[in-house]
Amino acid sequence: IEHSSPGILASSFDFTRVIFRGEAQIPTFSSRLLFPQTLNIKFTAGASSGTLPPQRLFSLESRYDALGPFGVLRTGDVKEFAGDRFISLSVEHNFRSIPFLFLNIPFLYRNSIELIVHGTVAQTWSSSTLPFGRTTDGWYSEAGLGISRLFGFFRMDVSYRFMQPRGFFLTLGLAQIL
Repeated sequence: IEHSSPGILASSFDFTRVIFRGEAQIPTFSSRLLFPQTLNIKFTAGASSGTLPPQRLFSLESRYDALGPFGVLRTGDVKEFAGDRFISLSVEHNFRSIPFLFLNIPFLYRNSIELIVHGTVAQTWSSSTLPFGRTTDGWYSEAGLGISRLFGFFRMDVSYRFMQPRGFFLTLGLAQIL
C-alpha cells in the first residue's frame, strides 16, 4: 500500500495505490521424483484512487529485448500496457524430461532437458488519458512452449500473442533449477 497526500510531508499528489503479488509452485505428477513436475502460478493485481503521477502508474511487466523470465509478458513491449488498475495471471507447467522419456529421445532426457507449457492473461484499465503506453482494451493473452536447462542453465520459449499485432516471439531466460 502506498499513500501520498499534501498533508503528509508536503506532497504535490493525493493518491492511494495498492498492489498484490502472489506466487505458488505446486508439485503435480511424479511427486516421488527428486525434481517433480510442477505447476507454477503468479498472480498480480493493482488498483489506485486519486490522481497518479506518471511514474506511479501501473505497467505490465514484459520482456526486455529477448529476455523473458516467468511471470512477464513474453510477447509484449516494454511499458506497452499501462493504467491505474491492472490484473495479471501467469501459469506454466514444467513437465521436466518425462515427455522426452515417453517419446524415447535419449539425448534430451539424459541431458535433463525440460518441456514447459505456459500462458498469461492480463488487463489494464485507466480512468484518464495516459502519458505513455495504452490500456489493453480488453483481455491480453499469450501462450507458448519452452525448452529449459539448455547447456544446464538456459531456457528458450516460443510464445504466440493472441491480440494485435499477432505473432510468434522468441525469448530467452535462465532455467529454474529446482
